[in-house]
Amino acid sequence: MTSAATPDDARNYAELVADYAGRLQRYRETEIHTVRDDDDVENQTRDAGHDAHYLAVGQQAAELTIAQLIAHRRPAPRRVLDYASGSGRVTRHLCAMYPDAEIGCLDLYDEHLDFVDRHFDVTTIRGAEDPADVQLDPVWDLVFSGSLLTHLPERFFWPTIDAIARGLSPTGIALVTLEGRRAEEIQDTAWKLIEDDRFDRIRRAYRRKGFGFADYSAPMKKLFPSQQQYGIALVAPSWVMRGLEQRSELRVLGYVERAWDEHQDVMVFGRPGAIG
Repeated sequence: MTSAATPDDARNYAELVADYAGRLQRYRETEIHTVRDDDDVENQTRDAGHDAHYLAVGQQAAELTIAQLIAHRRPAPRRVLDYASGSGRVTRHLCAMYPDAEIGCLDLYDEHLDFVDRHFDVTTIRGAEDPADVQLDPVWDLVFSGSLLTHLPERFFWPTIDAIARGLSPTGIALVTLEGRRAEEIQDTAWKLIEDDRFDRIRRAYRRKGFGFADYSAPMKKLFPSQQQYGIALVAPSWVMRGLEQRSELRVLGYVERAWDEHQDVMVFGRPGAIG
């Protein structure tokens, strides 16, 4: 039986919310670094609309972390990791949102790590294509992984989750974005995530078992030379939940469809101590 809430519980929660409200206000008053990596193959477009979107998506990621920390009554994190940081689309916002925390950037590409090391006050960590080879030290109170598992084959999906989990502190939480049900609508009516014939293979597997993947074609694959498999992956919430259920060391903290950039789902999990 759980104990009833006390006035102290309510007071502590109010103080926590007030702390995060103040942090969010200071963040919104902070001038976010707009420096872009000219060698970032995934973000070559330079126009006002694309630049605004680039910054808005990063801001949304930082604000999603605040919402989850409040929901699970976690104090401001001391260590925050951007897992698969790229050239800092989200990193710059995490630095502004948590200026008193150690910010880490893990990435597979040295040029990305060199860029964030030059422009942001971060700790850089070299990643690996095989998540089993990723070692995270020290442990992290908050991990955000945006648009990584949206591109990886099934054989790397759960090893990536396990690698992130290994790096969490006893009260740590992780937010991981995924392509889910919205992807079919996007492919059919908006823009192309991948060529239609490849997407059809993804769709069939996704509808059959809840996970579908296809590699990018050769011209796109050349942009990611350190990865043997890199393309588009779709996952169903039910498929994800079944996998998390098998990991007794983790707690399912949330799953919100289309929560990031209006099309990527956000899965939230953590260590048992993350439930405040």
